[in-house]
Amino acid sequence: MKNWVQLLLAVAVCGYMVSCASSSRGVGKKGRDKAPWVKALQTEVAALGSKNWIIVTEQAYPTPQHTGVRVLVADAGLPETLSEVLEAIESEGHIWPKIYTLREFEFLKKEYAPGIDKVRASRNAALAERKSQQVTKRTADLLLKAGMKNYRVLMVKSHSAYPYSSVFMELDSGYWNGNSEDALRKAMPNN
Repeated sequence: MKNWVQLLLAVAVCGYMVSCASSSRGVGKKGRDKAPWVKALQTEVAALGSKNWIIVTEQAYPTPQHTGVRVLVADAGLPETLSEVLEAIESEGHIWPKIYTLREFEFLKKEYAPGIDKVRASRNAALAERKSQQVTKRTADLLLKAGMKNYRVLMVKSHSAYPYSSVFMELDSGYWNGNSEDALRKAMPNN
């Protein structure tokens, strides 16, 4: 009887440890809750609107000293973090991302950044068929700086450490695009 109780206790402890380990990252297996950072991400994204920004960064990306910047630390690599961010945006429906990737990232070689080919492939898979525009780091910084003047920025820091791997997203309305706005303006009489 004593061995039976010890066995049940050991199984319960192992199950608890596996559950804790798997839930520390993004989405757990089917039926498990999302990690705390993913829940926080979903709350933050729900509060954002058009002209706000989301940046999915690597660890060393500098955090701007600006009151409109919120920082969320993800317990996942950049490709996984990017997938969670895109899923959170798309599940909201009221916003849609204009995605900017850094041109420099495409020129990184494995000699200088070991593992970069795998990260590049994973990041591109996370972006899937979504339209993105390549810009230089300098251009992305200028766009972000202009956006920070009047709008909120959510920075989601992954635990990846690859230069130029950050992805910038300027949010637009998810239900009202530029074509809709142009059509409305053309239909309105001049004042």
